[in-house]
Amino acid sequence: MAKMKYTAKIGAHTEDEGENEDEVAEGTYGANYDFGDNLAACAEKFGDAVVFKNAVAQLTLQLYRTIRTAGKVANSTAKSIQAAVDAWVPGVITRKTKDPVATAMSAVAGMSDEQKAAFIAALESEG
Repeated sequence: MAKMKYTAKIGAHTEDEGENEDEVAEGTYGANYDFGDNLAACAEKFGDAVVFKNAVAQLTLQLYRTIRTAGKVANSTAKSIQAAVDAWVPGVITRKTKDPVATAMSAVAGMSDEQKAAFIAALESEG
């Protein structure tokens, strides 16, 4: 893999280098870096333990997201959350489509009578 450019926004600050303080202006800065072409090259560069530790750290964040998402489902239980985790495949994002009728009913429940009347009129005009 060729070196790729990575950028990050940095706020203005002073780097304390003892007597030599450098002011770093706010802005976007970049640097080039080569992680390797594949897993083997990355492991050769950093070592298996480092690559594995970083993979587990990133996968853990994805797993946390899976647990949180499963826990937000209405009537979720420890069993349903575990089932979601068991079905989880790292790197694959699954989204459940929302029931449009349930979504509309939920929205209507929070409307005033005037808003409901306007909503019904809009629906009827759509025909």
